[in-house]
Amino acid sequence: MKKILLTICLFVFSLYYTYICSEILIRNNPIYLKIVKNSHKYEKNPTNAKITFNEIEPGKSGKKVSKMESFNNMNKYGKYDDSLYVFHEEKPKVNIDSYYDKYITIGNKDIKSVSLIFTVSDSSGVEDILKVLKEKSVHATFFIDGRLMETDNNLINKLIYSGNEIELLNYDGLFDENKFKNSLDYLSLIKNDENLYCYTPFKRDKVLEICKKNKLHTVVPTIVINRDMLYIVKENLKNGLIIKMPNTDKTLSVTIDYIKSRNYKIVKLETLLHE
Repeated sequence: MKKILLTICLFVFSLYYTYICSEILIRNNPIYLKIVKNSHKYEKNPTNAKITFNEIEPGKSGKKVSKMESFNNMNKYGKYDDSLYVFHEEKPKVNIDSYYDKYITIGNKDIKSVSLIFTVSDSSGVEDILKVLKEKSVHATFFIDGRLMETDNNLINKLIYSGNEIELLNYDGLFDENKFKNSLDYLSLIKNDENLYCYTPFKRDKVLEICKKNKLHTVVPTIVINRDMLYIVKENLKNGLIIKMPNTDKTLSVTIDYIKSRNYKIVKLETLLHE
């Protein structure tokens, strides 16, 4: 028994010794030393989310060089090559995932992107909007009434399978806590994904409180468009814009074309608010 234990101990020690030796060799390798020396040039510090009273603006993740993975990448080719760096995402210490008691009124300003959001209380105009979005190869975020989900399965399925983002609006125009929670559970089930956001056209403490209880971020659009869609977008276009769109396809196509012509991406809220 003692011989077996001794053999195991020697084997473990030899593995540990081999590991230590290989670590020493790697850390003295010219490629690794150059990675250590230059990695700071390619790293980017994260930017914390900005909190102002009852609002929060998303921060931005940074990137950190994985020195050992970068070395393994470069060592395959036997030379230092800065195109072979491997990075790990570094989340900001202050980020929106820690705050559900603040309103989000704008997305990430570091990225030239905007989001289009639609509120759906009935089916009118929705299929035409989906058709335009598909033709333009863009996705939007739709906030759906809970009662509508129960009564129009066909429409809800079209929204879900269109590739757009689907979130809960309210229940029959109201924020009844129990009905809201039941609708959240139902929506999560039928789309097979978690719910992320609440919507309110202006700051409402009751909405914020209910959404906080359900760990949802409350979104207030940067601008609300009821008419003159293209004109209002032209006047207000900037990074991170959250645009509440009217439920009509009139001028939607040319408005999307204009946004793209200014080199902005149109993305879902989840992408716009990603840190």
